[in-house]
Amino acid sequence: MVGVLYTLYVWVVCFFTFFSHYLLCFFIVRFLPNATEHNYRLAAQFLRCGMALCRIRYRVVGLENIPKDHVFILIANHQSLLDIVIMMMVMPRRFSFVAKKELLQVPIVGWDIRSQGHVPVDRSNPRASAEVLAGLGLELAANHPLLFFPEGTRSPDGKLQVFKRGPFQLAVNTGVSLVPCLLSGTGHILPKRGFRVHPGSVTVHFGKEIEVEKIEDASAARELAKDLAQRCQDIISKLG
Repeated sequence: MVGVLYTLYVWVVCFFTFFSHYLLCFFIVRFLPNATEHNYRLAAQFLRCGMALCRIRYRVVGLENIPKDHVFILIANHQSLLDIVIMMMVMPRRFSFVAKKELLQVPIVGWDIRSQGHVPVDRSNPRASAEVLAGLGLELAANHPLLFFPEGTRSPDGKLQVFKRGPFQLAVNTGVSLVPCLLSGTGHILPKRGFRVHPGSVTVHFGKEIEVEKIEDASAARELAKDLAQRCQDIISKLG
């Protein structure tokens, strides 16, 4: 019974957190200069307050590995819907992440995704996904770090799944460095299957930056992207 009440409490807090942020940004912030940046920063603050009210604690290891003066691609494991919330709370720089287009249909959340500069993608359409991936080079050129969950979907058991090559191909095509990241604990708090929430704490561990060389030759670029995917997967599996 306590677990059910806690779950209801958390979802109520989540609703009011997202709704309050939506009202503030929709009616005020979007009319300000640089509205996307303000929206993002306010969202991070609202999320921190919401997690504090739910007594979900988090700690960060390796924050010094986040580049301060140049763009990068963040590579993280994926266990829970909570992952992106935690990343927005702990990242010192604004970033964009690739979100499945179905999230745009969720009231309030969909508007937030668009207004904060995140990028929707249709996973069922490989050609459209490839076009989106190619267009992300513009985000990097604008000095906006990108967050990818290269497993493609949440892990049902917390075990690291095989990484897809897309974000690593983008890194090779642009010469942008990679930062591996491990999220621990989110899968326990909010598992992939079901909506029951469990009390717990989260650890975010940032690994050392991996410099990437830009390669023009298509065949060599594919090979390097494949190697980088395996390297990041190995690093993330060892961060725990």
